[in-house]
Amino acid sequence: MALVIKSFTAALSDDADKNMIDEPLLDELLQFKNFFNSDLEKILLSNRKTIPEIEFSKKEIEKVKSLYKSIPLPKKQVVAGVIDEMKYSKEQVILTTSDSKKVIVIVAKDLLSQLKEFFGRDISITGMAHYKPGGNLSYIQLESFGEPGKAGHFLSRRPDQLTTNQQIAIQLSQGKKKNPLDDIFGKWPGNESDEEFEQMMKALD
Repeated sequence: MALVIKSFTAALSDDADKNMIDEPLLDELLQFKNFFNSDLEKILLSNRKTIPEIEFSKKEIEKVKSLYKSIPLPKKQVVAGVIDEMKYSKEQVILTTSDSKKVIVIVAKDLLSQLKEFFGRDISITGMAHYKPGGNLSYIQLESFGEPGKAGHFLSRRPDQLTTNQQIAIQLSQGKKKNPLDDIFGKWPGNESDEEFEQMMKALD
């Protein structure tokens, strides 16, 4: 109950960090809409006074719904790092990037056993990245994996936002575009310096 209350508080507060909650939690909060028969009814949630209680109505559920719709769409990402934890019961592994960030990777059962040989080793994964309402990464749904290759150093960062320079490097490495800027024109600039980007491009030659 404490987690539900904290999630509601974060979702309804304009000042709260929206990266404290993710899509599964918002899904759970939205289920409370089934308890309302009218706009006048209210629900009070309390956890034995251990944390501040919260009261909400159907109107607040609509606010949660709007927050749910604001979650960035999933997109394909490539991330490199080291697998330092495998959770078979949850069908997931934890990837640690070079900047010491933890990335949750959801893995299908048939692929989980294949990842054993990469435990404690560098690995590059490709999959659909799912985000939190605040824009931070929630988890990656694994599609494929392999050795990180020459550009692994530059991909070993948690992809809360995929920078423009990283998108260019990935598309060129895959040989998909003569002009990769066509697909990313107008998106935010990267965080890499010009020197870092030049090294990234050389690593892909």
